[in-house]
Amino acid sequence: INVVYSITASSGIAPNNCTSTFNLTVTVNPSPSVTFSPASQTICSGDTTSLVTLSSTTPGVTFSWTAANVSGISGIINSSTPGTTTIPVQTLTNSTNAPINVIYSATATTASGVTCLGATSDYTIIVNPKPAIENQTITICNNQSFTINPINGIPTTSTIVPAGTLYTWTIVPNPNITGASAGSATSISQSLTNTSKDPPFHPSP
Repeated sequence: INVVYSITASSGIAPNNCTSTFNLTVTVNPSPSVTFSPASQTICSGDTTSLVTLSSTTPGVTFSWTAANVSGISGIINSSTPGTTTIPVQTLTNSTNAPINVIYSATATTASGVTCLGATSDYTIIVNPKPAIENQTITICNNQSFTINPINGIPTTSTIVPAGTLYTWTIVPNPNITGASAGSATSISQSLTNTSKDPPFHPSP
């Protein structure tokens, strides 16, 4: 957009001053902004992101973006190549038990005339944790209950139990066990009865 100033120049001392006029035109280029598509993303750990397209309402701009490494996240591509218009597909892995935001900071720059750098716009990909729990084994007595509450980081640091994890289970039917049934809860708990004689009873001779 142009702003036109009409300016009067004068020399000398009144009443003998001499004047003339001239115009000054100032062209104010827009400050380009960045729009992202899709607008945001949330993925599970180990999943692949969608391709992110960068655009601007200002014609003839170039884009650049960067992303910082985030503790607990692997797979981040950190920066763009010259002239890029996308944030590429990435496989992001969250090694913690809490959601982590990965933030990409992008700018647009006018490519013709006076170079104008727009404000930084941020794009966020939320990487939710995925439970990673080792096989469990427990031994109980007949007619007793058991409860399993997996704990994050136990028995190894690779055990991942996000807050509010819900467990859904099925069972392999056993005619000698009663009380076992499929279910869903925030912990695994049931009371079991062994109706067999296993381990077998051996009376003394």
